[in-house]
This record gives sequence, C-alpha cells and structure tokens, in this order.
Amino acid sequence: MKHTEKRLAKRHACEASALCSYFNTSRSFDAQILNFSESGLYLEARESLRPGTTLLILIKKCKSRYSADKSTSLRSTSLVEVKGCNALVYESNYPFGAGLKQYYSDA
Repeated sequence: MKHTEKRLAKRHACEASALCSYFNTSRSFDAQILNFSESGLYLEARESLRPGTTLLILIKKCKSRYSADKSTSLRSTSLVEVKGCNALVYESNYPFGAGLKQYYSDA
C-alpha cells in the first residue's frame, strides 16, 4: 500500500534546541526540533506529550532557521497544538517524537 502524504506544506530540515512550556503554566522541558513547515513542526522530547495540549516553544539555538528558498522560516517563538506523539523506536536523548500544529495570529 502506497503512503499518501497528508501534510499541506513542504517540510524543511533543521537542527534547533528549544524550551517548551505548557501554556499558562510554569512547567517546561527541553526539546529538539528536526523539521518545520508553514503550518507546523516536528520535535523530539524527553517526555510524552498529550494530543490537544497547547505549548509555547522558544528557540534556544538553531543551525538553520530558513528553508532552502528562504520563503519559510522557523519562528523564534511559536504557540502550537500537539497533534500526535509516539515513543521512538531508536535510542535517543529525546525518546518521544511529536507533530505540532502552529497557531497563527492576525496581528
């Protein structure tokens, strides 16, 4: 069976360390962002994230924050919703992978 891509926007690889906070709480954790698009991003974290949870993401360090054509960039601060999270099958300092949808502001 052929895999059908469901993403609306092209993903761009990156290597970024981030601080993630549960929205409206003081609880935070470190994560590593591996790719991003106009509508979301993928990160790996040390803890499992529950779908539907809202997070505030702050980029701490990033090797490349732009796509190859410079039309899309990784935001330094993002408000996101966890769409899915799974335990990774390979050994990592960040054992959980999560897909996140970015919220947008009209302002």
